[in-house]
Amino acid sequence: LPMAGTPYAPVNSGGVDGYIARFSPSSAALTGATYLGTAAFDQSYFVQLDLLDNVYVVGQSAGNFPVVGSVYNNPSATQFIQKYDAGLSFLQWSTRIGGTGSENVAPSAFLVSNCGQIYFSGWGGSTNFVSGGVTSSSTFGLPVTTDAYQPGTDGSDFYLMVLQPDAAGLDYATFFGGSSAEHVDGGTSRFD
Repeated sequence: LPMAGTPYAPVNSGGVDGYIARFSPSSAALTGATYLGTAAFDQSYFVQLDLLDNVYVVGQSAGNFPVVGSVYNNPSATQFIQKYDAGLSFLQWSTRIGGTGSENVAPSAFLVSNCGQIYFSGWGGSTNFVSGGVTSSSTFGLPVTTDAYQPGTDGSDFYLMVLQPDAAGLDYATFFGGSSAEHVDGGTSRFD
């Protein structure tokens, strides 16, 4: 894939990787690009910008995805969030969110607020047992906060979380669902 600027990762790490590209709004010229991933299966779902045009990306990884910086993390989790500079040449931080690693929550919505808070929603459960290289799907083991709207799960629910700016800590996390398996295609929902 084409590269421009000084890419953080100018070559594919192997297997399936993510790719981010930035284009000039006036000329549509490619101004920056980077790969992201490990030697294993990695996929990216959403890209968000903050008020300074820093680039945030969320996705899934079956590999040893890095945790970089002083961030909230669950190092065995299969979901990741990363923050790059506007030129996609510098990784400001990287974290893994989720539970113990036995879950494969498909990211369904992602937002970085004007105050820098990071909103994430995902879905996991029995109707998504095998998903592209990550072999299980469940909401068991995902952390919740003491003020969770729904602190328990049957393993097939939605999961909502809010991280502090720059992923410094977990502000809120809850499950949302009933006794049947809830589902939405990954990447199809939005926060408002």
